[in-house]
Amino acid sequence: MYDLAVQAAIEVLAADAATLSQFDRAQGIAQVLRNHGRLAPWEQERPLGESYLLGEHPHLGTLLLEGHAWWGPVDDPRLQPGERELLASLGKQTVAMVPVHTGGGVWGGLHVLREDGGTPFVDVDVEVLHTLAALVGGALRHLQDRAVLRDMAYRDPLTGLGNRRAVDERLEAVFTDERLATPVAVVLGDVNGLKEVNDERGHGEGDRLLRETADILTREIARHPRGLAARIGGDEFCLLLEGVTDDEVQQVAMRVMTATATLPTGSGMSCGYAITDRRPGGAPTPGAAARALLRLADAMQYREKRRARALRVDPPLTPPVGVPRQEPRHPARDVGRKLAAAALQALQAAPDDLEVRLGALAVSAATTLGAAAWWVSASDGIALEVRRGEFLRDPDTDHVNEAQGVGDRYLLEDYPASAAVLGGGAFFATIEDGELSEREFLAANRYTAVLGTGVTRDGVGWLVEICADAMTEPLAPHEGLLIALTLLAAGSGPAQALAPRPVSGPSASP
Repeated sequence: MYDLAVQAAIEVLAADAATLSQFDRAQGIAQVLRNHGRLAPWEQERPLGESYLLGEHPHLGTLLLEGHAWWGPVDDPRLQPGERELLASLGKQTVAMVPVHTGGGVWGGLHVLREDGGTPFVDVDVEVLHTLAALVGGALRHLQDRAVLRDMAYRDPLTGLGNRRAVDERLEAVFTDERLATPVAVVLGDVNGLKEVNDERGHGEGDRLLRETADILTREIARHPRGLAARIGGDEFCLLLEGVTDDEVQQVAMRVMTATATLPTGSGMSCGYAITDRRPGGAPTPGAAARALLRLADAMQYREKRRARALRVDPPLTPPVGVPRQEPRHPARDVGRKLAAAALQALQAAPDDLEVRLGALAVSAATTLGAAAWWVSASDGIALEVRRGEFLRDPDTDHVNEAQGVGDRYLLEDYPASAAVLGGGAFFATIEDGELSEREFLAANRYTAVLGTGVTRDGVGWLVEICADAMTEPLAPHEGLLIALTLLAAGSGPAQALAPRPVSGPSASP
């Protein structure tokens, strides 16, 4: 079918060459399927890797995104330098290109070219080319029916972008090695106001908003080789980028939010992003690393949504004059009392073994606070080794084998916040705020927050961690109490400094 399309285009239009390309919305590229006729030395009739970013060829973007034909000579002032250079490298002087439509919209483009001395294309030529493209599109529509199930596995049918499976498989391929050759980033965004559009204007308008959002993401991903744009949920979209910096990813998120804010319906997008050059949080498998990176981006996205929502909310009203003020209740104070009582009881019953006593403290604290897990780790000055702990509530039974567990080792240099408290003190981190390494750890283990306290005795550093999920009581209010209880569990003497040992021999893996 492809061969017939380009052969017929040359014969009908008296052209010197013809090209058939397919539009990949998820990557923002035109993938060349066939070249035919008098070709440049570097061209192939059936190329394996010839593609063009829409961001570098504006008229190609107009053709494939908006469905508008274009024709003109190499010296047309409307051509961009990159487009003019491409025509020159092909040895052609004039081009005409029209979209090929199938039932799902613009499928690709049919291009015809003439060499120096050839007659420029005119309106009638373009109408003829439109007719030929319609015939090609009709034939392709029948052929595509055979590939629908395969295509559905990786494509979102409404927008033409990739789907969640496409994102997961790409990320898993990226994280095959623990250290990456170049950084990888994901930008996650929610379409604000989609429910209101659906409720007030109907789902047809809601679908239009989703497709217009997808077009913006396609234009953005066209700037980035090896990028992928996807719709991964009802109103959730994702951009996957490789070989970018933190500043570049931030600029991508800002451009997307700015562009979507101008759409006629909806209220723009709230975007968050995450970037890494390794498996986040020491995730043991490519799949765990992929999920951790997406969790980090998701947490930052929701922080952006809360920030945007706070800007739209009026300040709270002051109480009316004359209304007696009630003494505010302090739920955290009540929980703190229960925590102290439970911990003291557990420590009184514990034997005179520091690891056991810290474990008893961790169990009582985690149980009182409704935590997701607790862990007690020991350090030799180089790494932390998890000595004991348990999941009190497993949030992801399908991947429990990928989670933190007894016997795992984490290099102190990779977790500065944890290392800093081994001589005494506490650290608190959430998946949104704190040291990046701690946030990656939370994402890799499916936690939302962690409160850690440390102490050093007899040259060994000890770390007690209480890990939270969405069902856990707030941890931050109990930081001071956990410090005191940790020192009590370790004995009444002052905390000692942990002197790092010189690094020698094989290093521990996170």
